[in-house]
Amino acid sequence: MSRALIIFGILFTFTSQLIAQSGTAVGRQTAKNGEEVFFVLHKIKFDKKQEFDKILFGEVMPAFTEYRDKDDEKHELNKKSLKTMRLLRPTQINDDSTWTFLFIADPYIEGATYNIGPPLLQKYGEDEAQAVFDRWNDCFAAGQEVYLSKQSDW
Repeated sequence: MSRALIIFGILFTFTSQLIAQSGTAVGRQTAKNGEEVFFVLHKIKFDKKQEFDKILFGEVMPAFTEYRDKDDEKHELNKKSLKTMRLLRPTQINDDSTWTFLFIADPYIEGATYNIGPPLLQKYGEDEAQAVFDRWNDCFAAGQEVYLSKQSDW
């Protein structure tokens, strides 16, 4: 009986590690003690959740991933920052009937581009970038909440 428990324990531990690792994007890194982590909360209007999701994942993030800064050093920082980004969709509505999408840069890469303006301009040109930005802004119930925090040793 104890041999079966030991085998079960080993299998449980191994399986738990595989499951935990499978939830992490390939190559993703997270902040170490003392490094900064960047959070942006997007409070979205009740009736704009699907539209915001479509703009974010269909237009904004493709512009981010394709963005090529003219400065090679900054471009390398941008590529590095993409490996630290997470975008979380809301699973339930807030008490005030808004939805909160969460952007996390973990760790925050100093000098990288986190502003959607330059990538949108580069991908879509001035007029279309402005149209995307206007539709994006129309989804917000309130301004973005931005936090820059330091990772603790926990």
